[in-house]
Amino acid sequence: MKINSMGKSIILLLFFAFNSINAQSGKVEYAIRVHEIVNSDNPEVQSMLDKMVTLANKQKFELLFSTVGSSFKIVEDMSGVTKYEKAMIKIAKAANTTTFDIYYDQENDIQYSESDDGVVIKDTNSRKNWEITNESKTINDYLCYKALYKRNYIGRFGDARVDVIEAWFAPILPYRFGPKNYYGLPGLILELTDTKSTYLARKIDLQQNDIKIIFPKGKTVSKEEYDKKLRVQMGM
Repeated sequence: MKINSMGKSIILLLFFAFNSINAQSGKVEYAIRVHEIVNSDNPEVQSMLDKMVTLANKQKFELLFSTVGSSFKIVEDMSGVTKYEKAMIKIAKAANTTTFDIYYDQENDIQYSESDDGVVIKDTNSRKNWEITNESKTINDYLCYKALYKRNYIGRFGDARVDVIEAWFAPILPYRFGPKNYYGLPGLILELTDTKSTYLARKIDLQQNDIKIIFPKGKTVSKEEYDKKLRVQMGM
């Protein structure tokens, strides 16, 4: 993480936050706003794309965090949902948000990603090199600062690509967690813009008692193994 004068000021604010907030854990509910809209000349295809965006915008995610780590999961109510709608929801998740439940073991610095089909990916190199800026705004009455993370990856055709992830975190909430696999900032992330969607904190519930975070157990595959298999499936 790059620490400039702004970063040092935030760390000082974080010190005072630790001494003013006694809560050990908490729960945050995030709403979704899809910002990458795909258009098609085919009316039937466009109707399906619009349906996926509508379903994605109805999604809610829940972040639980404690002294040991965090979990990030979608909050779903599948009662009365048809088989077709379930399939559309799964596609909407894959296209706009995530199909994984994500856990962060803070004590051991390990990330686990559990897919719908039970595959658990273990990542021991998930730290992000955030750049904290001096831009600020208020979210849910909390003063937040903007941080950027540049994610480098190889595209489908072997070309080098970079996505810029934007996070707004609140130093007065001294918890280093956030949506999906984005964490490590000196404050709770209340808004995060990924490549296709923005996650917006709607409810924040801080608790004195430590919430129990249960990490996935059983067989895991490394992120390197999973990424290699994915590239083979995509013909890369």
